[in-house]
Amino acid sequence: MIDRGNKKWAGFMLSEHRTALRELYIEQQQEEKKEMDEHAYEEFNRLLIWALEKRREVEMTYYKGWKEESHQGVYCKSK
Repeated sequence: MIDRGNKKWAGFMLSEHRTALRELYIEQQQEEKKEMDEHAYEEFNRLLIWALEKRREVEMTYYKGWKEESHQGVYCKSK
């Protein structure tokens, strides 16, 4: 006998259940955004200004949608 795994049970699931499972899966894939407190924000701002003045390489981590991404480079003031 061939085991069909989860496909065997797919016919018994209501469309609402499939939708709820899909939403749960998407929710679990999202990362919780980290919040900066006022002290961390001020420190970040101070370090960024220092890096701009000294033309030092920095790495920034930010959120694009719900996913955390990083970018590294030398930032300069636009004229």
